Amino acid sequence: MQAAWQLYDAILADDRFGFVGEPANVEGFARRLTDKTSRSTKRWQDAWLAALAIAGRYRLAMLDSGFRSFEGLDLTLIR
Repeated sequence: MQAAWQLYDAILADDRFGFVGEPANVEGFARRLTDKTSRSTKRWQDAWLAALAIAGRYRLAMLDSGFRSFEGLDLTLIR
């Protein structure tokens, strides 16, 4: 837990990172991205992250290639 807080503090101190509020239209994007037959709880979490990025017009950098399935997402896959 301590290491996680240290990493959090380091990220906050780095000017390349910042926090933003949820865009007002995020719910609409989330509803569209979760309108699938998948029962995976992981899909729900991934869809919410994708919806935040799409609604806010942010680029999302991920290790998970499954994010390619979200239409309209500006995605950078980290390898």
